[in-house]
Amino acid sequence: MTSSVIKSPLQASFESAPALWAGLQGSSAALALLAAAKKHQGIVLLVTRSSHQAQLLEQDIRLFSDGSVPVYHFPDHETLPYDAFSPHPDIVAERLSTLSALANMKNGLLIVPVATLMQRLPPKTHALGRNIQLQVGQSLVIDQFRQQLQQAGYVYADPVYQAGQFAVRGSVVDLFPTGRKLPLRIDLFDEEIDSFLSVLDTAVVD
Repeated sequence: MTSSVIKSPLQASFESAPALWAGLQGSSAALALLAAAKKHQGIVLLVTRSSHQAQLLEQDIRLFSDGSVPVYHFPDHETLPYDAFSPHPDIVAERLSTLSALANMKNGLLIVPVATLMQRLPPKTHALGRNIQLQVGQSLVIDQFRQQLQQAGYVYADPVYQAGQFAVRGSVVDLFPTGRKLPLRIDLFDEEIDSFLSVLDTAVVD
């Protein structure tokens, strides 16, 4: 393994042989990783010591990012195997969103805590097989859609306030998809999707 002191984080790059970067302090490591990822053809896996370090690294990278390099974080469940409670819905949503994005990801940064990296995952076909794609003009039968959501793990809640929930009111469907920060309102005209609306205030969904 070669060791090289880089004069600027922007000069960092991934060489064919393993390399050790030296002289990086504070957030400059995130800037160096981002600069190297821009020059690299493929996905860069960043393994951190802990979930806290993964969160800090993600924040620093997103601060410097111009959006040209996708950045994904695959968080830990933050629960033990025999805990009586499930992981927080936001964590589950982020994990599913990242898994879905990885299917078509050609380049970018993937941040994973080492404990999470050691856990087994379901087959790719299982994760992608539960994806639901919607678009304006698409035919949508509410009863069938309700069953599809429940089979995918969504829970009926009125009002919806967190990822993984949905509600049906006549020709309006309120849905909080995993991977989104806001709920989505789907307006139907007969059995056809007429429009989508991101609901900024969850009180509006009531």
